[in-house]
Amino acid sequence: MITKNSGIILGAMAFEGNPYDGHTLEPQLEQVSDLIDRLPKVALVDRGYEGRKTILGVEIMIPGSSKCKTAFE
Repeated sequence: MITKNSGIILGAMAFEGNPYDGHTLEPQLEQVSDLIDRLPKVALVDRGYEGRKTILGVEIMIPGSSKCKTAFE
């Protein structure tokens, strides 16, 4: 996970096999929370992501979607 503006790496995880995206984001967010003592308000994911719209209270946004464009333009 990296920050949107500065590109600072907040955490990294490896998963065995080719797990479904929706199953990897929650552990990644938990790792970030452990490292920086808080969760981000928004997580940007790639366009291939399919899963929940919020995880642990973090809003999940996909670049190119109309909602994401409104929030970040």
